[in-house]
Amino acid sequence: MPDDPCEQLRPRVPECSKPAATGRYRPAGWGLLRAPFLPVESYTAMAHPPSPGGSPLGDALNDPRVRAALTVGNPAVMDALNRADRVADGSRLARTLQRYLVRMSTRPTPYGLFAGVALVEWAGTTDVELGRARPRTRTRPDMQWLLALVFDIESDPAVRRHLSYVANPELTERAGRLFAPADSAGGTGDGTRSTVSVRATALVRRAVALSRSPIRHDDLVAELAALARAPVARVEVLVEQLWQRRLLLTDLRPPLTNHDPAQYVADKLAGIAQAAEAHCALSALLAAMAKFDTCPMTDAEAAYSRLLEMAGGVEHACAAEPPQVDMALPLVGSRLHRSVADDAAHAAELLLRLSPEHHCGGLTAAYRARFEQRYGIGRAVPLLAALDPNAGLGSPYAGAGTPAPSGYTARDQLLMELAANALCEGRSCVELDQATVERLSSPLPASRAPLSLDVSALVVAESAADVDAGNYRLVVGPSLGAAAAGRILGRFADLLGEPARTALEDVHSHESELSPEVVFAELAYLPMTARSANVAIRQHSRRHELVVGVSPGVSPSGVIPLDELAVESTGERFRLWWPARGAEVAVVAGHMLNPGTGPDVCCFLADVGADARAPFTPFDWGAAAMLPVLPRIQVGRIVLCPARYLSTPLIEAAKASESAAAFRPAVMHWRTRLRVPRYVNVGTFDYRLLVDLDSAAELDALRHQLRRHPAPNRLIVEEALPGPEHAWLPGPGGRYLSEVVVPLFRTARDYPQADPPAHPRPMDSPARIRPPGSDWLYFKLYCPPAFEDDVIVEAGREAAHAIEAGLADRWFFVRYADPEPHVRLRLHGRPDDLTGTLFRRLCAWAGQLLNRGLCSSFTVDTYERELDRYHGPAGMAHAEAVFDADSCAVVDILALRRAGRLIVDDIVLAALTCYHLLDALDDDEHHRAWYSKLLRHRPPPDPARAARVRELRTLITAGPAGHPCGQELSTILADRRARLARPAAQADPALLTDHLHMHHNRLLGRHGCEREALITLGKVLHGLFVAPHRNTESER
Repeated sequence: MPDDPCEQLRPRVPECSKPAATGRYRPAGWGLLRAPFLPVESYTAMAHPPSPGGSPLGDALNDPRVRAALTVGNPAVMDALNRADRVADGSRLARTLQRYLVRMSTRPTPYGLFAGVALVEWAGTTDVELGRARPRTRTRPDMQWLLALVFDIESDPAVRRHLSYVANPELTERAGRLFAPADSAGGTGDGTRSTVSVRATALVRRAVALSRSPIRHDDLVAELAALARAPVARVEVLVEQLWQRRLLLTDLRPPLTNHDPAQYVADKLAGIAQAAEAHCALSALLAAMAKFDTCPMTDAEAAYSRLLEMAGGVEHACAAEPPQVDMALPLVGSRLHRSVADDAAHAAELLLRLSPEHHCGGLTAAYRARFEQRYGIGRAVPLLAALDPNAGLGSPYAGAGTPAPSGYTARDQLLMELAANALCEGRSCVELDQATVERLSSPLPASRAPLSLDVSALVVAESAADVDAGNYRLVVGPSLGAAAAGRILGRFADLLGEPARTALEDVHSHESELSPEVVFAELAYLPMTARSANVAIRQHSRRHELVVGVSPGVSPSGVIPLDELAVESTGERFRLWWPARGAEVAVVAGHMLNPGTGPDVCCFLADVGADARAPFTPFDWGAAAMLPVLPRIQVGRIVLCPARYLSTPLIEAAKASESAAAFRPAVMHWRTRLRVPRYVNVGTFDYRLLVDLDSAAELDALRHQLRRHPAPNRLIVEEALPGPEHAWLPGPGGRYLSEVVVPLFRTARDYPQADPPAHPRPMDSPARIRPPGSDWLYFKLYCPPAFEDDVIVEAGREAAHAIEAGLADRWFFVRYADPEPHVRLRLHGRPDDLTGTLFRRLCAWAGQLLNRGLCSSFTVDTYERELDRYHGPAGMAHAEAVFDADSCAVVDILALRRAGRLIVDDIVLAALTCYHLLDALDDDEHHRAWYSKLLRHRPPPDPARAARVRELRTLITAGPAGHPCGQELSTILADRRARLARPAAQADPALLTDHLHMHHNRLLGRHGCEREALITLGKVLHGLFVAPHRNTESER
């Protein structure tokens, strides 16, 4: 066999090979240590029976710690083991037991009694050591169990009379009905989404209004009965219906931002005679759980079995769900060398810089583009209205898939070369020097770096002394960490006590210091599958919460209602705005649950919080990921990605092998061919288990695992870093493999507070909706992007002919995608003219476009005027006049370009035509305000931009007439200016950015250079009007 590649890790890497960090992040003063329950010697002993005829599996079952961990981790397996006379080698039960023993001796991810956590601090020396005391545990009812109990109890009307109601925060009203997503309130289903609605009568509206803050059942009924002058019994029926349809929720639903949701429920039930039986059973169970948490480990198996019996004895749909246990590890010392934290900060910065550019934005960026098309930039739209599929854009996640990455890039090419060279030369590691890091890096402005991070790291060393001496490697963990500090700690804060709560307060205060003008709000929601809520229970010290489907953990005054929030696009990112407070809201969540498990509004809120931030993702091999071997990626002593091996040959061999004897030669061939080391981690994502490829028992277990693996393309085989020989953490019975989570804070403050967004006024639909047969005729012309300019030029000619013939008086067009790209053509005139001669003429013309292959189809649709965006009917009329003038100009410009008579850079052309539009619509004073706002966030220097700035300055100061074909362009721009001088075309200065955005849409469509064009223009205007003697600086 080849030498173990891990041997390469022992020599210390010279400092000169380590690219310098820029200090963008600094570690907090603490870290979270995670380690398995058993030492690594328990794993290595499985391959070496202690005596002839001995069984390591049988010996392990004699350990009360193992029995307790198995009982907590999988009661059914422990029951099977208790019923078996013996665990036969090679049996399915033996393989299952072996897998659990490997898990509790090598994998540090916390779960039950398999692995636990402890707090450490950074120091100049390492003395951290696991102690011999009984680990501290915290046991809770499973959340699916608890919520099923809650829903069962609150279904009794007699109990609800003692509870309070709160309105479902996702309620929206449209067309005389109130709507709410049913899944936001259920929590025990399979994740399917549905919607419920009721007629929005005066009494229903009043019930919802009264329930904006918690209101007692009797008080609500009395208020409604007085308003309706109706019998109490009739009002009781209405309240019952609103509760059944989940438009009203009870306060028996526990908060997830309370460390003990079950105790919250028990406290709510205390004193309610109709719930006395449930209260007694729950209180007894909680008392038994507290007793389990203090019993000796020798009694833990029996104590937990009693908990299972008690939980199962409560009759409801989820009674069989076992209680949840988390474990805090006892420490003798708690110090870890601070170089580990510094290296973790460097690793985080490297991952952010090395993330491919296509990772940025994704689904949120695509939705933001649609949002800007609909509402414009700088315009705040009510959050729930924007997500309403009937009134707004709808959910970003409805039928959406993962955005496709861009094509083969220079980054892909470089990574392919690095991997291929390593493969050809038999190297298992690629060390990136400073130059290579720079070539692989994407731009990372300070404003795009996350405010804080959690980095999960594995330390590869042979002893604590080696850690102190710097003779170690820091491996980025398979779970990576989190895009905000403290999220991994949140679930364990109550278990770890006051130091952990202080640590979280430290995280929150640092984030507030970095963004002092922002309101941080904790997002709390009921997941679509209630069992997922087990990992979302946490404490926090924030003053505000956004709450969906659960009770809040703060006072009612600290709850931000969803219907008070608005969302806007700044042009770079989404921003969540709270008009009542006049402040931006930053959405945070102190747990590790994927927001995709919750209602769409919660997923969107989480995405808004992360929008325009650099994604914190594992190292991405890009196109090179298809290679059979991917070498380890290392920078100095930081391992960004362990070596990875193609699993397909292994899976095929396992499926073809009916016995362990047949499988072993195939594995040996695979190892030799790909230079696979003895120890590997096998699994998916971060759920991977250590496998010793020299062990016959583990190979046979692996064969069985691979034969039934449901998704072979997702199976990961990586070198084991650290391996058993790198268990440097001392503790009872030997040494332990471990992982440390390092929280990081950004050193630079956040981008400055932007101006408050403009808020649209809600408008009635009669002025908004213009269907066919009205004074607007609206065609959608679906065509490939390559033919859009041709279709637009011909559409402009048809519109001009219609106006000359008196069949229309104005027109405009917009490029759009829904998601198919198309041109939207709108003409205004008298209804009889539009629906008669002009309709027939345009249908015939559009039919010719289809015959010629320029269009694939066309439709006639209803024009929904953007009255909110353009300040009402009068503002909309002014905007449509601007659209008319600009559409005529753009058609002529596109005709020049098609004829080859206007050759100029797209960005320069867009900036120039935007300048003339800006100049025609407003005066210099507003120009200054506009470009000052635009340049508030200084973009990084760009040589290409500097050249464009110089060219644009020349075209603005000397006029375009000196440019080839510049006289024709000058005439077009002058004609547009003359049209805009009419009173009907006078635009609101607050809408300048919107008009520039729409002009860019018409001129260049979705080419993605709008931002660069505006920055280029802003720099020229700054140089001309503010700092005319500092042109070199303004060009960068």
